Amino acid sequence: FLYFIATATHLHNMGEDAAWAEEAKELFNEGLHHYRQGQYKKSLSTFQQYRKLCASNQDRAGEGRAYRNIGAVLQELKQYKKAIESYEKGLAVARDTGNRKSEGKVLSNIGVSYDSMGQHDVAIKYHEKAKEIAASVDNKKGLGISSENLAVACGAIGQFKRSLKLHQTAISLAQECGDFEGEETAQANMEVTHDAFMKYRRALEERT
Repeated sequence: FLYFIATATHLHNMGEDAAWAEEAKELFNEGLHHYRQGQYKKSLSTFQQYRKLCASNQDRAGEGRAYRNIGAVLQELKQYKKAIESYEKGLAVARDTGNRKSEGKVLSNIGVSYDSMGQHDVAIKYHEKAKEIAASVDNKKGLGISSENLAVACGAIGQFKRSLKLHQTAISLAQECGDFEGEETAQANMEVTHDAFMKYRRALEERT
């Protein structure tokens, strides 16, 4: 699972009369549109413009969102190191502004990038921290996502029993939240992990 961005209705808390807010909203929505259409280079350029606009108007929260969005687009472009660099800037903003929920989301995304590079041991540390934060702020959906991400990373390094338990946790949390897509993904991933575990056990039996 990769966290992307908040909806446009969550943009900017400075008030409706801010002269630049409408331009920022348009850029945000344009970047989201390009992302959903798979036009990642256009999305990247638009979110970079959005970040500059937020920075020039001292909107730290907007900057943080921009860095997270830019990281997500770079992830889709398979530029994982650059994605991590952007996420880390977003992480700094989240910590500076005391936004624990966003901090957890960014940590989760960093973990996904490390997973994509095959660095699962590093990814696990980020997923564990994201899971811890989600629990501390009572973010059940976030807890489910971080549990699933951790399950996948554990399965990738052969920690099958832990992975299966985490998949089950993710499924239960998704059901509680009515997250049907998350539940479906976790179910599919759990089946893959179970098959890998059975294959591993058969291989061990054949050696004895």
